[in-house]
Amino acid sequence: IPKNIVMDIDLRNDTTYYSDFVLHNLHSSIGMKNGVLNLHDLSAKSNDGDMRLDLVYATASSNNIGIGMLLDMHNIKVNRFINLMPEIDSIMPMLKGVDGVINARLAATTRVDSLMNVIMPTTTAALNISGKNLVLLDNETFREIAKMLRFKNREKNMIDSLSVEVTAYDAQIDVYPFIISMDRYKLGVVGWNDFDTNYKYHISVLDSPLFFKFGINLSGNIMEDKMKFRLGKAKLRENEVARTTAITDTTRYNIYSRMGEIFRAGAEAG
Repeated sequence: IPKNIVMDIDLRNDTTYYSDFVLHNLHSSIGMKNGVLNLHDLSAKSNDGDMRLDLVYATASSNNIGIGMLLDMHNIKVNRFINLMPEIDSIMPMLKGVDGVINARLAATTRVDSLMNVIMPTTTAALNISGKNLVLLDNETFREIAKMLRFKNREKNMIDSLSVEVTAYDAQIDVYPFIISMDRYKLGVVGWNDFDTNYKYHISVLDSPLFFKFGINLSGNIMEDKMKFRLGKAKLRENEVARTTAITDTTRYNIYSRMGEIFRAGAEAG
């Protein structure tokens, strides 16, 4: 972005096309100064869900480009969300096995190259996804778990409700404890994966037709499609999981600090 351009625009548009999305009533305040582009309250509605975006795009130089964003999406289909933001695959790969309508909140900062490719190791993000009556599609992970727990329906299963918090920081993705109800089971889930698609998750069976609680430990690499299962003790308790899944203040502070750094990098360069 040229640093000698100063611009303030109020944008209003009835119908907007972005890829194969059709957006209605799009509006935003757009500012540009010292090589920094600022989109404030970019909001729109569509048949695929509603969205609101605040974004800072700062270009200290052609080799030092940063983006910070706060994104809210409501009533959007999972596959639409992934198509809109394909980088989510690296942050939360488990979404590929879910179908249904979700709400999503994403706060993120990252560096990008001159072709707008995200430099994943520089990404810091906090993601919350919630939804009801979701469908867990048939995949290798689900088949193995369904076989082990003797699910009634082993092709697909309904998730009554889901609310999960995920943070990405220093090239690691942490999934905070959350509860899902499936088939005849109530499960507590916690774990992590990294940007090289290695993962390690623990599932605590909190309620089931069985008379005892136990845990399932999963590990492997998503790309290699090889998974290790190990039975053990349940590490999660329902009251501990339900108490809070809020993102820690430290992680939230780091995200907003990096957003400030991105903005200042562009502003100071001018």
